Amino acid sequence: MHDYREAIKGYVDQEAVLFFCLFSRIEFALKRGGFLRGQVGDKAEPHWDGFANALGNDFFDELAKAPQVSIFFKQQPKRLVVKAANEVEFVKPADIKNLQMLFEAVRLVRNNLFHGEKVYVSQRDLDLMEASIFILNAAINACSENDQCKAVPVAFMFASVAGYP
Repeated sequence: MHDYREAIKGYVDQEAVLFFCLFSRIEFALKRGGFLRGQVGDKAEPHWDGFANALGNDFFDELAKAPQVSIFFKQQPKRLVVKAANEVEFVKPADIKNLQMLFEAVRLVRNNLFHGEKVYVSQRDLDLMEASIFILNAAINACSENDQCKAVPVAFMFASVAGYP
């Protein structure tokens, strides 16, 4: 029997592990910190668009100017779509124009890596993960100055990841 755990240790980049942990904690914190989407009895999901709206356009403008985020505006992640029966392809989404779209791009980074559509982690993937981590950290930090999302970093602490926040 193949020991997948050993294979994962040698294959998965530590930056990816950090990114996955941070991303999952942020989604937890959003749901527990007031950004929950779903009806009673339905699936609970983080309300990323509501979170983006709470952080606002000024926050997006700051991120758009940050050199750490430039890859999202130069080489944003592609979306996996169905091309034909049993065929998929990556396509470039629309240019990022607001925080909702930027958070969607971060989710694409996570989905493309986590759901196994990457045969190997390239330098571009590492750069996208690093930029995503920067964006998520900036968002959590911005919450301390924003009454609408002050509960998010508090909720984040309920399931902290070593080194964060």
